[in-house]
Amino acid sequence: ATKIPLTGASVSQSSNSITFSSSSSVSITAFAITQENATHTTGMQPPSYAQGDVFVIGGLIDPTLYIPAGASVTFTVVNMDNAMYNDLVVSTVGPPFASNMSQYMTWSGYGMGMMAGSGFQGFLYMMSVLSPANYGGGWAFTYSYTVTVPSYATLWYVCTYPGHGMGGMYGEIVTTTGTTTSTTTSS
Repeated sequence: ATKIPLTGASVSQSSNSITFSSSSSVSITAFAITQENATHTTGMQPPSYAQGDVFVIGGLIDPTLYIPAGASVTFTVVNMDNAMYNDLVVSTVGPPFASNMSQYMTWSGYGMGMMAGSGFQGFLYMMSVLSPANYGGGWAFTYSYTVTVPSYATLWYVCTYPGHGMGGMYGEIVTTTGTTTSTTTSS
């Protein structure tokens, strides 16, 4: 389930990176998953700094994403951990991440969500935290949202659930000028 084809992307296991073509529209499915399940699924080891869950994207663990500046990126986040809450937020703020990212959040009917008006300036979009998966029931919580990638040198995708970003659940997004060759890779 964690091997979703990435259209218009080149996947490099050796550099643990995914480069998206000059497309103005990019779709990324990120699975929040335990380290053990990530290793079993991908055959890779999580980064040495990872202390908890990781993201699996395109068959890689916490890969660096190269995305054209100005691209409209749809993130679909799937929480595959059956014991932990997770989310994925795109941020202009990089590591080290504070455990108190949660101070900008409030409990809502669907878990934790952004408190209106409290705006943590680093977040491009704030999603609700996804509840744990239910393997007995055969389903997992998912959420999709779309952001336009600005022309920053570097962005980050990170889980904001208390302690997760601080524990290494993040990856880098590097904006590009979009001059890469378009390929389709299933991983």
